[in-house]
Amino acid sequence: MFEGLEQYLDEYEKELLSEIKENLDNNKSQINHCIFAFSLRSLFETLQGRLAPVEKVMKSSWYKAPNELMCPKCNNKFECTDSTYGNTRKVTRTQQYKYILQGSYDDYFLRNILTYCGIDDYAKQLNKIMGKLSAKTHITKEIYNYNGQEKKEYIDEIENSINEFLSIFDKIKNEIEEHLGEYLFEIVNDTFISETLEEIDTMATHYYIDYVDVEEKRIIPTSQFILNSEITSLFIEVNGNINVEHQIGSDNDLKKGDGLTFEYSHPYEITYEFSIPLLEDLIDGEIEDYTDDELKELYKNHIVKSFEVIEKSINTDKYYEEYYT
Repeated sequence: MFEGLEQYLDEYEKELLSEIKENLDNNKSQINHCIFAFSLRSLFETLQGRLAPVEKVMKSSWYKAPNELMCPKCNNKFECTDSTYGNTRKVTRTQQYKYILQGSYDDYFLRNILTYCGIDDYAKQLNKIMGKLSAKTHITKEIYNYNGQEKKEYIDEIENSINEFLSIFDKIKNEIEEHLGEYLFEIVNDTFISETLEEIDTMATHYYIDYVDVEEKRIIPTSQFILNSEITSLFIEVNGNINVEHQIGSDNDLKKGDGLTFEYSHPYEITYEFSIPLLEDLIDGEIEDYTDDELKELYKNHIVKSFEVIEKSINTDKYYEEYYT
């Protein structure tokens, strides 16, 4: 039940989930299915509050005060300092889900740099699913008197909602990884790969890189969510083949017929560490003061400077076997 949920939970939340599941098996209770529903809602509210604290949501560049919300004690918008109704009413659940998925990273980075526009819709979907779960927490006479089959259907609906919730988490992680991987590949291919494969220097007098073939690229997140602005570093693994023209001997040797040129493809694997900046750390002033090209260049320059080769290997064994044995 709820496969994949525990990766998002801390120790307390894991214990709570275990108790929720155990209580569900308590067939002596007439309302165990109801307890299951509102206990899960409480668990997800706890998870939401931990992953998206109100004060951090409000500091995000994309945050806007939800004008429809008012403090029920003082009837003022957003100026209330009451500890119960103040900060907790300044963000919506949808905004908290957006923070979980996007962190403090600005909308410009997602939409214009990664060309990804799905987070707002997914955040609304998550909020809608939690709304359906909340609706299951009210005990009515009809729900209280559910028979065994009706209880099972009730629990199945809750389980399906939670699984749908988790599937959105998985889906958005995959989509962001794909878009971020495409963006980073352009930077890696243009800037780094040809500069970090010096092992080839030892294989011939001269060499020329014809092209670099990337077979696979994979973002390695350092938290459950790739765009976690609390984490300063990410990693990308790249592997494929580098196609090289090797030259044995000098240019004069070639003219004399004493040299040799040949092409060879070498498998490689490289792991890079890098960081993604927040827009506020890149610009001095307002975003409107910069052109789109200037902003894109600022992002690229920061990421280029942050790149560091963590691990690298080029498989030259086959080359030496064919040409030197």
